[in-house]
Amino acid sequence: MPRANLLLFPKADQRSRLLGVTPVGSWAQGGNVSYNEVEVSAATAAMEKYRGGETGEAGAALVVVGLSAERAAKESALRDDMIRVAHRAGASIRQLADVSGLGRKTVTAIVSSNARLRD
Repeated sequence: MPRANLLLFPKADQRSRLLGVTPVGSWAQGGNVSYNEVEVSAATAAMEKYRGGETGEAGAALVVVGLSAERAAKESALRDDMIRVAHRAGASIRQLADVSGLGRKTVTAIVSSNARLRD
């Protein structure tokens, strides 16, 4: 398998988690991590999407912000789906607000929305 030298983060496990790929090889700090060509292409495309022609530290920071925003959006959608499930199962708005860290009005809006649960 070809090796990707994605020097965006100092630790292989941080890179892998952010890029959403499963490394093959060492998880030791600074160890080599192998990726297949499809994973490398996908990661490179995602990074270039956010880099916007910037280089160096600014470009790397833009990549981190963009990928983090994508991940946060996915996590929020998943949280909202689980709030709806919990509410249908009997959890109160107050309980959901307490455990999610959201306000009751926000939880009420989530529960009331017609968003479809993921399969």
